[in-house]
Amino acid sequence: MKLLFVINQFYKGGAESSLLNLLKKLDKTKYDIDLLILNQYPAKNAVSLIKSVPSHIKVFDAYRNSRRHRVISKIKGKLFTTDEQRAECAPEAYGFVRGKEYDWAFHIGEWWNPKFLAIEVSAKHKAVWIHSDITRAVSFSEEEFFSYDDMIDKYIFVSKRSLESCMDKYSFIRRKSECIYNILDVENIIKLSAEPVEEDYFDTELPVLVTCANIRKEKNHQRQLNAMSILKRRGVDFVWVN
Repeated sequence: MKLLFVINQFYKGGAESSLLNLLKKLDKTKYDIDLLILNQYPAKNAVSLIKSVPSHIKVFDAYRNSRRHRVISKIKGKLFTTDEQRAECAPEAYGFVRGKEYDWAFHIGEWWNPKFLAIEVSAKHKAVWIHSDITRAVSFSEEEFFSYDDMIDKYIFVSKRSLESCMDKYSFIRRKSECIYNILDVENIIKLSAEPVEEDYFDTELPVLVTCANIRKEKNHQRQLNAMSILKRRGVDFVWVN
């Protein structure tokens, strides 16, 4: 089975790390996998996950390839893409998928619309993978995001809460929405937890709880506050680091 995953950037983040964990778990004897990264332009202090992708997966960094072949890229861009397409991603991205047929193609991330997947990719089935509660996201544009709904077979959510809230607001996606939980790399988490940390707030006999995430409304961090409140009421003393 031939799979394609399309993502805008592949710097370390929640959705990106979840995708990486999934790629590591997929059986290479059963799946032929392409990972297309549309716009991996340099970002200060960002950590790229590209080198962590298993070697059997074909990774295509459209931005890097466009810079490597800048003159050729400009010629190809003028010949084979429109002004609107060139503004969205490098011409190499269109060349990478041209002539290919996938069994499943996945658009990763709700922070940009699935136009590329819907229009440019040829696949038997197409899915959009959503990693937050889009009904609460300030920057989410429903009109833009769902413009290609008739070309999408599945909407995948990583939690039942975000799935249900989205179906309540956008009833037209109810018949083709699924919940698939993110895969955790438990072994690596345990390994990292054993590494020494120098920060003073860890120099305590108390349990230390750490939150490492983007504190945004759609991430539903209110649940953490509720959980901490319950622990306090039960007499549990701890240090919470954000």
